[in-house]
Amino acid sequence: MNPRNAKRIWMHFFTLLLFLVACTTPSQLPQESNQVKVSSTFVPTLPPTHTPTIIVATDEITQTASENAALNAKPENACSQASLGESSLLSNWDRKLALHTLIPINPISGQPLCAYAPLPIGRNYFHAFSPDGKDLAVVASQREDGRDGVLQLIDLQNWQVTSTSIKFDYWVNAMDFSPDEHALAVVSAGPPTGKHGLPDGYRLAVIDIANQSIQSETSLSFVPRLVGFTTDGASLVVYGGTVTEGDLANADPHLLLLDSATLATDWEIRLEGLTDGQFWQGESDNPDAFTFWSPAIVFSPEKQAIYIVHADANRLTTVDLALRTTGTVQIQPATSWIERLLALTAGVAQAKGLNGGIKSAVLSADGSRLYVVGESGVTSQDSNGEWQFSNEVLGLQVIDAASGMEIARLETECTDLALSSDGNVLFLHGWSNIAWTDVVDAHSLEIVAHLAGRYLISGRLLNGEAILLSSAQNESSLTSLASLDPASLKEITAWGVRDFASWIVAP
Repeated sequence: MNPRNAKRIWMHFFTLLLFLVACTTPSQLPQESNQVKVSSTFVPTLPPTHTPTIIVATDEITQTASENAALNAKPENACSQASLGESSLLSNWDRKLALHTLIPINPISGQPLCAYAPLPIGRNYFHAFSPDGKDLAVVASQREDGRDGVLQLIDLQNWQVTSTSIKFDYWVNAMDFSPDEHALAVVSAGPPTGKHGLPDGYRLAVIDIANQSIQSETSLSFVPRLVGFTTDGASLVVYGGTVTEGDLANADPHLLLLDSATLATDWEIRLEGLTDGQFWQGESDNPDAFTFWSPAIVFSPEKQAIYIVHADANRLTTVDLALRTTGTVQIQPATSWIERLLALTAGVAQAKGLNGGIKSAVLSADGSRLYVVGESGVTSQDSNGEWQFSNEVLGLQVIDAASGMEIARLETECTDLALSSDGNVLFLHGWSNIAWTDVVDAHSLEIVAHLAGRYLISGRLLNGEAILLSSAQNESSLTSLASLDPASLKEITAWGVRDFASWIVAP
């Protein structure tokens, strides 16, 4: 098997395992060497806010990330006279300061703005945009383990930061603004306990933005994976599962509907039959003794329902938050991708094990269709006792959200995706020696363009104007950055920066 694929699948599974034991932070400290440590904010998966209504069909763009970045690296002292509204936000690791900085970049020239100094946002950080995109909440930690984070509120219209007195003793793993922007929900881990160092529960706090004070808080006995306000702001949805201390296995996940003001429980349900997390298969600590499953979880446009696409089966679970009901249907055709996955290790003599899978999904703007991609991995031991790794991609499934029927499929090697706000265009992301993006018509599933060396995201400048951006790391310490025209997909400029960097784009 290709060693890069093996590395990638284990990176996925290991990241999921870290999340399940609450050790994942949203932005991690790069190693102090020429090799940059991959952060969980690398290759961001953020819903695009704009895509072109007219797309010019282009030939395959073949510029590689490393070649373009090396040729177009910007002088360190070069800056742009553009206004703040004409910039996009870039998080860049500053090796001298040993922390991440937030920089307004003119994406047309690839230069930082002359009039605005970079803002330090810690060695580790977690962030959330306000619904109007004018403010950014950041929990910044100066420690490598993500502890002792401090809440900062950044006014993106005036480039002013307010450091509050609100602190989080342990790492933060979820944040969401209320629709009226008056409150911020933050989930953080408790202190580690027991032989595995699992957190002693989790803390959910709702913060009053105007007063910069904690409005209400409560303890959670499970690992929260999803936290979000409903559209009217009256309720908070919390989804997650419980990790057992003895074998690190996960119980059935469950969902809470809380009063957003008091955090009193209005509804709680255990989602039986849904597999989410790590599961122990035997007494051994070998790689094949555990499976890892991460289903795709998507809010409906009006946040009155949650769709969960199972990772271990072709099933769709719908949670109706208004009616407080759940239902699960079989996606047809069923199990074909599992059968292909099992065929990967046919003929291997010893110790075969299905080690799980990860799915991602986006919902069409009208809420009628789910677009789903994913991949799974197999660990097996050959006749020499060496562990071998194989992975299988799901391809793109288009699922009718109401019935669970598969209405279309596209064979693709992508493992991540994003959808335009108008629902017309999909961005399919993958990696084969370099990052790539397929631009796909969401209705016909026609591949409009293939962009090699680009990991494309759709965002906005701080003034709201649409822009397409790309960030990709090569195997050295160089991050390749680029901006593209939304209408034609033509590259505007490309450049490189040393160490880890990524765009921070409002959803």
